[in-house]
Amino acid sequence: MKTLAIDDPGDSKDTGSEADDEKMSPARYSMDTVTESLKGEEAAAPLFEKTEEKVTESPSVMESSESLGILKVSKSATDEPEKKIGMVDFAGQCSYYSSHQIFLSPRAFFILVLNMEKNFDEMVGEEVCSQERSIYRGYTHRDYLTFWTKSIHQYSSEKAPILLVGTHAEQKTDQEKVEFFFEIWKTLETKTKSLQKHLDSKREFAIGFHENEGIEKIKESIVDVVRKLDHWGKMLPHSWAMFENFFQEKKYLKIINKRILLGFNEALPQDIKLETEDDINTMLQFFHDIREILYFNQEFLREMIILDVQWFADAFKK
Repeated sequence: MKTLAIDDPGDSKDTGSEADDEKMSPARYSMDTVTESLKGEEAAAPLFEKTEEKVTESPSVMESSESLGILKVSKSATDEPEKKIGMVDFAGQCSYYSSHQIFLSPRAFFILVLNMEKNFDEMVGEEVCSQERSIYRGYTHRDYLTFWTKSIHQYSSEKAPILLVGTHAEQKTDQEKVEFFFEIWKTLETKTKSLQKHLDSKREFAIGFHENEGIEKIKESIVDVVRKLDHWGKMLPHSWAMFENFFQEKKYLKIINKRILLGFNEALPQDIKLETEDDINTMLQFFHDIREILYFNQEFLREMIILDVQWFADAFKK
């Protein structure tokens, strides 16, 4: 499962100091601890970072013994099924937007984070887009809301779930919170209402600093969303677990040539190894779709496999 988090570009902060860390948005904190709902203990995954941590499911949270569409590689000491969530944090500046379609997986859901203190028609700060003649210069918060939702609709899927998280809500009245989310729905209204199909009033959260109750509700919503995704419980070839282990063990290499994978496959026992290159490409496409890896079966690209997706995303930030 891949969780792709999108921050309001006008709500970015430098988190390089302890003081800034103390001011960190609760929406960010909630994603740092989201795996608690799935394994019943404190998670240590980096903020929004794609993590390979295996998550042991708590029976009190989920009753299904099926996987989340991610391979079960092993079991815990209690023999409970393991789940895994990968998180990818997008670069917020406009110069990186052309790369985002690479990461918008059709098997993902999205968290759209907005600052409730900002007026929808207020222009976003120039630090977000300082490029001359960029189409994004002069964008308002409303423009970015529409841009991100359309990007998800076009490059992920037409029904990818979006969780809306409004931050800085501690000074907002209940009525103001209702009006804030109503404005989002109104902004995304079209003749076909296609963009609104990504939303659900049950997935709207107004969060103030240090509001644990709101954080818990977000985690519960994520669990609910995951269980309803189309690929929940999909059966996969058992041999693919060997390849997932291979990708994780070689992740420190960042990128490998495909011939290394082919050599690994040849060394497998006959009853496990994949018979044809088409079988291998099908396996690679699956792991690409869930963003475990990045693989493009196209000329000049098909010989390379990117094992560290977050590293690749970070490369566009530098």
